[in-house]
Amino acid sequence: MRFPDMPEIPVAPKRGPGRPRKEPLDGETDQPKEKRGFLGFGGAKKKEGKTLSAKDVEELREPLRAALRDDATYADQLLWWYSQDASKPQVWSNMDDEEIAILADLMLRRAQRSPQAAELVNQVIDGADYFSALVITIPRAIQTAQQMAKRPKKAKRERKSA
Repeated sequence: MRFPDMPEIPVAPKRGPGRPRKEPLDGETDQPKEKRGFLGFGGAKKKEGKTLSAKDVEELREPLRAALRDDATYADQLLWWYSQDASKPQVWSNMDDEEIAILADLMLRRAQRSPQAAELVNQVIDGADYFSALVITIPRAIQTAQQMAKRPKKAKRERKSA
């Protein structure tokens, strides 16, 4: 419907076809990938997965406690490095066994109901080795970069005029 007093609104021209769509490889589908939320947990769809059984909980209780202790120590080391605080206050690594047990039990109870929580528990346990490797390599990488920055600058060559 058109009103006589209203000016005509310009319409943008149709866009050309542009680049053709990429053909899917064998085994790929045209469907968009599942959104996974923050750090791979949560997201639009509930993830199909396996929760922890009572037997799994008992097997994972001690490894999870040990991993949480290590992670707390690494968290403090990261804070000390970042803040450059000479007093090195213990924020996370001063948790006692009872506090670690409370956190571990909370995570394990949640992992019995939620596949995402079960995945997180397994990642915390499996990630302990990666954290150890990072704690070993990151300070050395920083020292390497600092040492390389100390290299004397090359003298600029004078240009010969023609």
